Amino acid sequence: MLVTTIELLPGYRVHRILGEVIGITTRSDDPYSEGLKSANDGVRNPLPHRALLTTRAEAVAAMVEHARHLGANAVVGMRFDHRVIAASWSEICAYGTALLVAPADAPRGWGRRNRKGEPVRVEAGRTEQLRAHPEQARSATP
Repeated sequence: MLVTTIELLPGYRVHRILGEVIGITTRSDDPYSEGLKSANDGVRNPLPHRALLTTRAEAVAAMVEHARHLGANAVVGMRFDHRVIAASWSEICAYGTALLVAPADAPRGWGRRNRKGEPVRVEAGRTEQLRAHPEQARSATP
C-alpha cells in the first residue's frame, strides 16, 4: 500500500477514487500507563518518541486496513489529527483519500477488480490475475 502526504502520485495513473479513509486509536493521558514515565521512580522515559511513534503507526495501520477493505492500493493526502475525548483520553486519527492506481506505464485495463476485489486485466479472451505490477502477472484462465 502506497501512503503519501502529497495529493498527486507522479508516475501513477488514477483509475478510481474510493473515498475518505480513517484510522483511529485512543490513548490515555496518564504518562505512567503510556510508558512516558516510570511507575517505579517517576523518571521520564528517555525515549518518549517511541511511544508517540507507536500511537501514530497504529492510526496509520487502521487507516490502511480501511483502504484495503475498499479495494485501494494507495492513500493520498494523509494527515493526522487529534482531540481530547474526555478528561483523561485522547483520540489520534490518520486520514486520507483511498485510490486505485496503476503505474503510468502499465497497459490500459490494469487496475480493474474482480468480485473478490483482486486486480485483473481483461484482454482478447483471457484474464490475468495481477500482482504489484503487470510484469508479475500470472494467468488465471487459459
